[in-house]
Formats: sequence, C-alpha cells, structure tokens
Amino acid sequence: PPGTEIRVWTASCASGEEACSIAMLFAEALGEKLPQYRLQIFATDIDDDALNVARRGVYPAASMAEVPPDLLERFFKPVSNAFEAGKLLRDLIVFARHNLVSDPPFLRQDLVTCRNVLIYFDAPLQAKVLQTFHFGLVREGYLFLGRSESVAQAEQLFSPIDRRERLFRKTGDGLPLPGPIMGSSAKNMVAKRDHKLEVLLNGLVDHFELTAALCDHNGSILHTVGEVESYLQFPVGSTRLAVADTVVPALRGELMSLMHRCLQTGKPQRGRRRKHGADYVRLFIEPLTDSGVRFLVALFIPEKPVADDREPQPHVPNRELEDELVATREHLQTLVEEMATANEEMQALNEEAQASNEELQATNEEMEAANEELQATNEELASLNEELNVKTVELSRLSEEYAHLYDSLLFPILVFDRVCQLVRFNAPAARRFDLRPTALRHHVSRLRLPSMLGDLETLLGRTLAHADRVEKVVSQDDRTFNLAVTPGIDKAGEVIALVVTLVDVTEIAAAQAELSQSQTRLSALMAHTSIIFAMKDTKGEYLFANRRFLDFFHLDDKTYIGRNDFDLLERQLASAIWSCDLRALREGGHVLQDHAVTIAGKLYHLRTDHQVLFDPQGQPTAFIIEAEDVTQMRHAEEQLRITARVFEQAGEAIVVTDQKSIIQTVNAAFTSITGYASDEAVGQNIGHLLKSGRHRKEFYVALWRTLGEHGFWQGEIWNKRKNGDIYPQWLTINRVNDGGGAIEHYVAVFSDISSIKDSQRNAEFLATHDTLTGLPNRTLFHDRLRHGLSQARRNKQRTALLFIDLDNFKVINDTVGHDVGDDLLKQAAQRLRAVVRDVDTVARLGGDEFTAILSNCDHAIANQIAQRIIDDLATSYQIESRSLYVTASVGVAFYPEDGTDSGTLIKAADTAMYRAKEAGRNRIAFFKPEMHTRLLKRTAIESGLRDALGQGRFALAFQPKFSVETPHRLLGAEALLRW
Repeated sequence: PPGTEIRVWTASCASGEEACSIAMLFAEALGEKLPQYRLQIFATDIDDDALNVARRGVYPAASMAEVPPDLLERFFKPVSNAFEAGKLLRDLIVFARHNLVSDPPFLRQDLVTCRNVLIYFDAPLQAKVLQTFHFGLVREGYLFLGRSESVAQAEQLFSPIDRRERLFRKTGDGLPLPGPIMGSSAKNMVAKRDHKLEVLLNGLVDHFELTAALCDHNGSILHTVGEVESYLQFPVGSTRLAVADTVVPALRGELMSLMHRCLQTGKPQRGRRRKHGADYVRLFIEPLTDSGVRFLVALFIPEKPVADDREPQPHVPNRELEDELVATREHLQTLVEEMATANEEMQALNEEAQASNEELQATNEEMEAANEELQATNEELASLNEELNVKTVELSRLSEEYAHLYDSLLFPILVFDRVCQLVRFNAPAARRFDLRPTALRHHVSRLRLPSMLGDLETLLGRTLAHADRVEKVVSQDDRTFNLAVTPGIDKAGEVIALVVTLVDVTEIAAAQAELSQSQTRLSALMAHTSIIFAMKDTKGEYLFANRRFLDFFHLDDKTYIGRNDFDLLERQLASAIWSCDLRALREGGHVLQDHAVTIAGKLYHLRTDHQVLFDPQGQPTAFIIEAEDVTQMRHAEEQLRITARVFEQAGEAIVVTDQKSIIQTVNAAFTSITGYASDEAVGQNIGHLLKSGRHRKEFYVALWRTLGEHGFWQGEIWNKRKNGDIYPQWLTINRVNDGGGAIEHYVAVFSDISSIKDSQRNAEFLATHDTLTGLPNRTLFHDRLRHGLSQARRNKQRTALLFIDLDNFKVINDTVGHDVGDDLLKQAAQRLRAVVRDVDTVARLGGDEFTAILSNCDHAIANQIAQRIIDDLATSYQIESRSLYVTASVGVAFYPEDGTDSGTLIKAADTAMYRAKEAGRNRIAFFKPEMHTRLLKRTAIESGLRDALGQGRFALAFQPKFSVETPHRLLGAEALLRW
C-alpha cells in the first residue's frame, strides 16, 4: 500500500549500471505513485574506483545504446558524448563500499540482486554469502542471481520462482548471521569438536537402538543417525530430499500425518506401534527451535513384541489391523483438511474466472465500437485516395523536372536511401560510372564504382549517423575531386536520403596547394627569423607582425591588429619610429636608426630599417619596419673592454689552460692564494702543480667525466699551496670550444674557503649544542631520541629516558646571581656526562632541565644511573669561594612500555619527574599511567583557579569565633575565600 518502504540491495554493483536499471524498472512500474512509496536502493561494491564512477553517474553513449530512448530521455541528461544520471536516480540510489565476505548485510531488504559474483567464489564462500543474503531479506523476500549462478549451496534457504531467470524467494525465518570463514587451525579445532559430538551421538543411538532424522519445517532431511537404511531409501542424484519421499512405504502415511499434526500444534507427536519386517517400531516426531528456526526430529524406536503378539487368541481383534486402521483414519483426516483447503482455493479461482469473463464481455463491446470507427475510417480513406491520385500526377511531373535538372548538371550525382541502396543517378554519373537502370535498388557495396570511392559506404554511414554533411578530397588519374555526401532531412528531422556529388576541383586544388606552400614558407621564415618585422598601412595601423616582434615588445597576438605605435609602444619610442616611417616616405628609400628601448625594466639597443611599399601606380600602400636587437653586440664590446681589468683585479684566482691542462695565464689572485708567481705557473700542468693528495683517483675521473659531458664542473676541492699548506677551495672549471666544437681552452676560477669552512663548523656546532654547557640542545636531543627509538624498535630493545630537574635552582639564581648559577650549571653538566655511559646522550633542554637517553637499558641499569646522578649532583659545588648545594629530581620513562614515540615518552618522563618533586624532591620516580591522570587533574584545577581569579569569581567571607566558656563572647573571626 502507499507509504510502504521498498528496500533493494544491489550487491557488487560495479560502476552502477545495474542499480540504475533496477531504479528505472521500479519507477516505470510505480509510475505516478512512486512518490507515495519510500523506495531506497543500496548499491555496494568493494572497488573504490568503480564506486567513484558510479557516484558520478556519467556513462559513455556507446554503453547506453540498448537503453530505450524514452527511458534515456526521462532518467538521463546528455553531457558531451555521454549521459549523466538525473536527480531522480540519484535520490533513489545510495552507493557505499561493502565487502560481502566480512561486512554485515543490509537489513529488511525486499529484493537482493547479486549477478555474476558467486561464480568467482568457492562452495563454502558461496554458502556464507547466500546465508548473508537470507539474513538480510524480509520474510518471503526475493533473490535475483546471474544466469550462471544458483542456490545449490543453500537450497534449504530459498525456493525457486523461475529457475531459468534465476529468481528465488526466501523460505523460513532468518538464520543467524554466518561468522567469518575460519582459518586452517580454527577449522581443525571445529572438526575435532564436531567429531567428538558425532562419536557421542552415535554412542547414544547405538545404546538406545534409535534411528533419527533431523528435518527442516518443510520436511527436507538435514542429518541422519542410526540404522538409516532400515527405514529410509535415498534415490540417486537428488540434491533436495524430503523425509516423506524417502521413508519406507509402510511408514509413510503415519509419518506424514504425525509431521502435519506437529507443525500445526507445535507439540511432540507419538505414533502407534507398527510392524516393520520381523520387528516392531514406533514413530515419534519432536519439534525443535534454534535461533527462531523451526526443525523436526523423526525418531524410529524399535519395540519388543509382547506375549500377546506371539500367541494371538482367536477371540481378540487383530491388533495390527486395528493400528493400521487408526493410522489410515488419521491420514484420511489429513487428506480431508487438505481437500478443504484446495476447495477454498478452487472457489477463489472460480471468482477470478467470473471476473475475467466480465472483462472479456466489456472488451467485446469495445471491439464492436472500434469496428464501427474502422468503417467510418474506411470511407475517409476512399476520399483521401482520390486526392492522392491527383497529388501523384503532380509529383510525377515534378519528378520529371528534377530528372532534367539532375541531367543538366556537369558533375555526377548519386542518391541513396537510408539502407544505402541507389535510388537515383543523373546522366553525368551514368557516363562516368557506367551505370544502367538495373543498378537501381542495389546496395552501394554491389555497385562497380571507381577505387577513389572505395570508402563511400563508410561516408554514407557517418552522414546517416550524424545527419551532417561529409566532404572528402579524392584523386584519380592526376585529377582531384571533391566528394560530398549531403543528408536529405524531412520535416521531422529524420534522414530520408543521402545525396553524393563528385566535383572536379583539380585547378582549384593546385592553386590552393601552391598558395598554401608559399604561405607556409613565409610563415616559417617570419616565425623563425631573428629579425623583428612588422607591416603597417599608410595610417600607421599594424597589419602584420611576426612572432619575434610580438615577443620583443610583449604584445598580444590577438589585439595588436588595427592599432598604431602610440597605442602599443612607449610614447618616446613610438614617436621615433613614426618619424622614421615618415622620413622613409619622404625620401623614398631606407632609413636606418638606433634606439635605446626600456622594456619591462630592461634596457635594449635596437637598430631599425624603415621602408615604404608602393603599388604599380606609385602610391604608398604600406610601411615596413625591420629591426635587430643589437644589445648583446653592444654588451660584448663593453665586455671586451672590461674583461682585461676584471681578469687582473678579480678577487678569485683565474687560470687559463690549454686542452692538455698546461697553464697559459694566471691573474694576481692566483699568486696571492697559491704562492706561485706567474712565471712559475705558466707552462706547468695545473694538476701536478696544485694536487694535494687528499682525493682518490676516482674523484678526478668523475671530475673529468662531468667536464666532458656537461662542459663545466663546480665543487669543493682540497689543493696545496707553494709552501705545502693544504687548504679547501671552491673551484669552477669551464670548457671553451672553438668554432668546430673542439676543445680550445679550460678556464678555472677558484677561491680560498678556509674561513668559510671554519665558520660553517662553528655554526653547525652552535645550531645543535647549548652555548653554556656544550651539551646537545633541544633540537639535537629530539633528533637523537627519534634515532634511538628507531634503533630500539628495529632491534627490539628497551630505551630509558631520564628527565632531570635541579631542585631550588631558582633560589641560587636569585640570591647569588645568574653568573654563579651559570657556573653551577656547567659543573652539573660535567657531572652528568661523567655518570652516563659513552653510548648514552645527555642534553640540556633549557634552564635547569636536563635529559639523558639510555639506549638498550633495563630497569636495573636505569635505576643505578639515576641514583648516581642524584648522588653526584647532591655534592657541594665550589664557585667563587662559595660552597653551594642543589639536589635533583629524576623522572624515568621506558620505551615501549610508557610510549612508542618521542612526544609521548617525553611527557611520561616529565610527569614522573613532577611526581618525584611532589614526593619530596631529591629522588627518583618511574612513570606510571596514573601519574598522567593526576597531573591532568591538578592542571585542570590550577587552570580553573586562574580563570576564576581573572573573572572575579572569588568572594571573601568571615565566620565569627565564640568562646566555649562564654558563648556570647566574640574571640575573632575566620576568613574564608569562596569560589
């Protein structure tokens, strides 16, 4: 009914096509009533990439070809060459990631679809997934599988509705949700436990001589024990066995009756003693329930014959016949009840048949009315036929006129219908392609057309698909033709004909090719020349400028057309260029001019050549400007003048060698750094002269290889002075090639960086060490702690962190001064370094706080070192004839027990240190988890008090104090501060 919730689960939805299809089917089935139902489709998959595609809901047009056009228009909207799911589908479908094997199912589902997924699972996994679907479905919910899938692994859970289409209905109540697939060890344990239960069950059955069969509520056998072959007969090849079908015929009637009665009453049923072969047996039916699922147990209990059975007396009725009669009566009673049910169903079918008869009568009346309408329509068609004959004559006349028109054209024309069959051609086409009237109604592939029309069928198909004109240039026998396929479209927008024309364009194509070649050469010349070139009309407005011109002046290639110099360039430059143009116009020749131009803050030197183009009548038509950037040439000239001065006055040493590393010339800085005068160095091999011996042979091999590959080498190198001192220098070597690419010279520039290296070492030490104590500072401490934890994690070792704080150090600073305090900190640092091991690290975090990292350390070693620290720091300090005393509180935390990262470990050690101070100072405290909780509480209280003090929430109250001996005598008052 309206308002009902409909829930659908599409498992393994991939990219969402199946979920969209189900949503469209429900929307079509419900029609206008769709808003009255709460339809929700859950589409799940394990692949995140596929889910992202599904959430976008954009599918290629090719994959949507099989979707009916009306559904495509209603539920999708076109996007480029694809279709995007509309709002209705997006509102109905929820996409989510879900693992069928490990994640819980979606509950209360009316329909579950899982197509072409189970085929990739083995039998146990199929059974688990099918149980999951059974658990998620409502009572009598539906399961829809793929064509290659079945419910063979869980047939007792589903009944078929249409096996061919793989549509099933849930049977029974929901089973418990199956657990995860067990590993091999777990399976072995379960197998052992099941084997013990099996042994126990078989022992009980053998002792009581029982035979039992466990069945579901439909009577299908689930398990049997005992002498089954005595009472049950199993057919070959069946996969679904009912106990009523397998029991021996002598017991079948009573068994069916007892089971029917047990299912109706829900109580155990006891049968009569019946003869079975040479023995007697009694049937019992016991109902069982497991997690809400109903089961039946059929018990076959042998009974011993009584004396009366062995010695029957003539006057006593036959007990066996009497039992048979009673069982028969019970069986007949069951049949009567089933017949009554069948009678009610037959009555319902009869009522439906009567309703169908009434509908057929109404349909007959409608058919009679439709017959009358058809007769009237027939009369109208007769009138229309007469009009059609008149129109046919007119169309025949028009067809003849069009035929004459086609034949009068000088180029071939072929007309094809929608299936690419030839329906018309003109006289030029008949002559060129040797076509006869018998070619009409032949498919294009069967026509004997020239080779240049080999892909005509493809062009026809493309035009038919896109309803747009298609053109192609083809060639044959040194002639060029323009092949065009034009669609004939009716008023409804449908393609009804395809018109093919073949026009000879040989002369036009040759002219276009020549023009295109000229334009290509000119464009390439203008694009790649280094000359700055432009053309202006007589009004000074630009008609063309090459890429070099636009790049040099930073102009946009889309906006410069039609603008003059004053619109595009700096006013001073624009005025100078326009003046040169006018001068060229007056003089009628070339005008050369040099300009200094500033563009984007950079100075350029530009040499321009101005000239004027004239038409045949001698009238000016355009101005041409050619310019060359001579900035580098100017700079090169200037460089030549200053190079000599720079070479001699440079602060770096400069050496020029030949290709064999023989020194050609050196500057003064070379002599100052190395100690070699110019006459001592020239002619010497630079490597033999300065080589220090500090670098291995591989270093120089790599240097020359880099120099050969890249033309330069730069780096730090150690060389030797004339006096034998070895020093570091920063060296740059450049290779100089001649015009042919051969090595001509090497130029080496170097400087002495000894002072820089000293400063670098000092800076590196200061960056990682405390300037007062020389201990590692906070930065180096964190680095070493992270490194120590990494090693401990890799080697599976324990690491201890000691947080050391000097007690009452602030008192010493305040009383005797900071200078004395600094000296005390230095002595404390020396004592800490002497206590710890060589592999350990002592650092100063700041103020009076120190830390120690003890690697590969257990509790005993950490306690021993911490106690030595307390003892050594507690001895007196002799500073400026004073004896000073301080103590230390030490907090200890261990990796990995108290923290697995540096931040957590530092907080733990700091908390333990504060605990040591609270306990009286001058002691050791090992971190415990409850310390952190207590510290948090104390911090919260302190923070609350500070906030209350700042916000004025404290109130001062006074409580009077009276004498006990004299009650009315006031002795004083107690001041209370309330919060």
